[in-house]
Amino acid sequence: MSDIKTIPDFSPPICTSDHCRHYSFDLDGFLSGTGPRCAKGIDISGPGEASPCLPAGSQFRARIDCPLREDYTDEERVAWRAWVDESHERVRIVMAAIPKGQGGVINCPACKVGRVHWSRSPRNGHLHAQCTTPNCFSVMQ
Repeated sequence: MSDIKTIPDFSPPICTSDHCRHYSFDLDGFLSGTGPRCAKGIDISGPGEASPCLPAGSQFRARIDCPLREDYTDEERVAWRAWVDESHERVRIVMAAIPKGQGGVINCPACKVGRVHWSRSPRNGHLHAQCTTPNCFSVMQ
């Protein structure tokens, strides 16, 4: 019998939204004045220019669609939602297992392979924790 543990793959699928798949918004870029971006090179940085990228039914969406608009597929949306739900479940499992105290290391109860390193601030009680298995669990309160 082998003691080698298989490391689970928690890699996230494509992150879907109701926006066009070419649309991206970087808060750091917005704060420095660059605004939203289109991966197809269309300038959407001006006021109202990103409206064709917005979700269908949005009160801010333009009546004229962008000819390059591509929506995520139903399969991509289902995969993303499942990954988010599974991730939330891992958070619930690990958070319940972290003991009181200011820090330590525990075996990960979610993936059963990694180790969760955690510390709690004595000042405000906020918790920082992360599993050694990639994409399994991390939290910063």
